[in-house]
Amino acid sequence: MCPVAHSRGMKYDIRPATRADVSNIYGMIKELACHEHKAEQVKTSLEDLERHGFCQNPVFHCLVAEVPDERREEAKTAGYALYYYTYSTWSGPSLYLEDLYVKPDYRGMGIGKQLLANVAKVGRDNSCVHLQLTVSEGNASARAFYDANGGQDLTGKEGWHMIRFSREDFKNLASEAM
Repeated sequence: MCPVAHSRGMKYDIRPATRADVSNIYGMIKELACHEHKAEQVKTSLEDLERHGFCQNPVFHCLVAEVPDERREEAKTAGYALYYYTYSTWSGPSLYLEDLYVKPDYRGMGIGKQLLANVAKVGRDNSCVHLQLTVSEGNASARAFYDANGGQDLTGKEGWHMIRFSREDFKNLASEAM
């Protein structure tokens, strides 16, 4: 997807994830949850990721950042960006960035920005009108990162709040459908 990029002498590549990446992606999902102090909230499994993202009609898409490993012929996964398409009745197709994570040893090298830029490129190439995401209140560094890259916090600007139905409430609501 993206040619090898260089930052402070570090080479890395951004590419679409494949089925072979599922284990690394799952490990980073767990790392991100730990970073957010919400490890117990990860309910998906490796099998779920493979079934939902690497099938004929994937529910999500993912990019991975790789750094060459000089000691081996294979590269090390340094980060990922997981996203999916949504639709705004007011403006049209859009992308939702579920996760963007760079392992601590690879932060500050431009990998996060390149992952974000490549997700934006996917959106632009598919006529999406905007990219949305949520950031936890306590993750000031992520909020500053998105702000520095043009992201706008709509909670303060437009008063939108993200609402979620828990699995149990979702099932209860669905059982009322006629």
